[in-house]
Amino acid sequence: MRYAFTPFVAYLLMSILTACDKTHEKYNLPTFPKQTTATVASLGSVMTNVVYGIEAVGDTLIVIGYGDGKYVHLHDKQSGRLLSSGVSRGRAENEILSISGYTWDAESQQLVINDAQQGVLKSFVLSDNFALKSQIELPQKGATGAYKLHDDFFVTFNTNFDANGNHRLCLINNDLVVDSSNYCPIDSPDLATNVYIQPRIAISSDGAHLAIGTLYGGVLELYSLSSNNISHMATRRFIEPKIMDATLSAELGFVYMTATKDYIFTITNGFAPLAEPLNRIMIFDWEGQPKHQITTDVALAAICVDADGDIYCISQTSEDITLGKLTD
Repeated sequence: MRYAFTPFVAYLLMSILTACDKTHEKYNLPTFPKQTTATVASLGSVMTNVVYGIEAVGDTLIVIGYGDGKYVHLHDKQSGRLLSSGVSRGRAENEILSISGYTWDAESQQLVINDAQQGVLKSFVLSDNFALKSQIELPQKGATGAYKLHDDFFVTFNTNFDANGNHRLCLINNDLVVDSSNYCPIDSPDLATNVYIQPRIAISSDGAHLAIGTLYGGVLELYSLSSNNISHMATRRFIEPKIMDATLSAELGFVYMTATKDYIFTITNGFAPLAEPLNRIMIFDWEGQPKHQITTDVALAAICVDADGDIYCISQTSEDITLGKLTD
């Protein structure tokens, strides 16, 4: 029996092939047009046992990490000297129990911390002895991350959005969900939970874009943000994610992310197994295109970019956790 290869049959075959291609999208390691090396000039040790992040604000480096009973530590940007520490652990109004995402709000000069255990966003004025300025109760509890954008707008991320009935991404104004997205580039719920259990999320300094990276494997999601819309722009697939099991053979992905208006800065080990050092800074534009890779002489835990484009970092070894600045 013969079948006529009609235009309809051609359209049907093309539809099937396209669907298969979306299910099994290709992964390609990024190729960076610019590759350089950098030395990290040490600025001294920091008093933290757990590192969450670092921000450069004027002449100050803000280290977010738990140590000496405090979560926030201010250091002089030139010398690394500790200036002050604040925000204690506890249930009091001016205390927190956890950090699941934070944002430096340059407009109000406040550090906004998502305390997921209490389901609130708390804003602290660091220049006023770490005083609590305000707090917002999240409309969806248990958010893996929550980040302030501008004014009273913020965005939340939920790893287990199917299990608890929450949306994966929510754009929120005060306590009202303005828009949401359940797009996820990984079909398997178990795999998605594993690689996004500690998502790496960065928001552009103007609050117009958001990036999400996998902790294992290399998948980078890009979104645009406005006052009434959160829209998926693109997904870049660099290496296929795997569940990290007892063999520790899965490739690490984006271990840390931060962003400016124009670029996304990420810490990786080159998408290699766990044993490889975290000494690469991969820089992408907001279309997900690789732009610049910097290889450092020490392993990195967190990075930030100041107004002059200088990169500051926290490096971590088994003996010490130190502040540093990248130099040529």
